[in-house]
Amino acid sequence: MIEKYLNESDDTELIRAAQEGNKGSFGMIFDKYKTKSYQIAVGLMGNRDDAWDVTQEAFARAWLHIDTFHLHEPFFPWFYQILRRIGLNKLKQNKNHSPIETTQNEKYFSENPEFDPSVIAERNDRNDKIWKAVYSLNDLHREIIILRHFQELSYKEMTETLYISKGTVMSRLYNARKELEKRLKGYMKQELL
Repeated sequence: MIEKYLNESDDTELIRAAQEGNKGSFGMIFDKYKTKSYQIAVGLMGNRDDAWDVTQEAFARAWLHIDTFHLHEPFFPWFYQILRRIGLNKLKQNKNHSPIETTQNEKYFSENPEFDPSVIAERNDRNDKIWKAVYSLNDLHREIIILRHFQELSYKEMTETLYISKGTVMSRLYNARKELEKRLKGYMKQELL
């Protein structure tokens, strides 16, 4: 599970220094949140290259606008809104976007050599189908699925990150899960034909 909101009080001092022009402090914020941001961007964008571009651009914009950040608020929800806007705008601009790229956990497989190649191939195929189904969801549904099931954010963390009520989170997640279930059934039926 990804580290979530730990030591946010440490962020305050780093951001205060960044607001005073200290690039090293902002670099520490970047180091703390880059992996989490990139992983979310992969889920939103559907491929690693676009995800890395979006992540870098989001951090660059955050640096440019760090003076607008309110120190009494948590950093990641503020930053996530920047990341999200950039990602969604990029998707809208590029209608011919080729989203599907296998996002299996290659590290897990490489660390477990006892896995049979046929088991790995089957798991990879299943993972591809899951990611295709996730990526076929609309932006709001894909986002809520990524945050809950791949980033393992709690309902509280999702309300803070998305700036929406707990009821909206619950409703959106319920609808996203139902839609994902339908799409996965469609992919599985294709496999049986």
